[in-house]
Amino acid sequence: MRSDCVVSVLSFLLSMATVMVVFGQHQQWILMTGQSVELDMQIEKVNAALEDRRFLKDLVQKQLEERKKMVVDLETEMANLAQDEQKKKADNEACQAEKKTKDEELAGKQKEKADTEAALKTETDAWNETIGALTKQIEQHSKVCEFVKDDPMARKLCDK
Repeated sequence: MRSDCVVSVLSFLLSMATVMVVFGQHQQWILMTGQSVELDMQIEKVNAALEDRRFLKDLVQKQLEERKKMVVDLETEMANLAQDEQKKKADNEACQAEKKTKDEELAGKQKEKADTEAALKTETDAWNETIGALTKQIEQHSKVCEFVKDDPMARKLCDK
């Protein structure tokens, strides 16, 4: 009977151990399922972050290409503008040289005009003086009139 008791106790202990193992495995399975769900959520977050990074990378890459194209376009435009600037500088220098020549010609013409006006003024003053003297002489009674008393036409002119 002792052996039956021992077998029963051993059987009971073995059953308890099996229950403990099954219960432990069930607990471990629940724990691992929770960890698996948690890991799945982390994977989804990482995948979403990775997708966002890829989208951002593609966007930045596209913008970089656009900017590079803009830089090339601007460099071409700068080269064209530099050529235009050189042409305009050459045109400006030619214009300034022509202006200087024209200014020198104008200065010569203005001096000539001033000299001519001064000569004209001098001559005009001399003529005005002569006209004034002649007008004064006309207004005075001429001594010739004393000698032509007999001629009526001369008398008429002398009476004026």
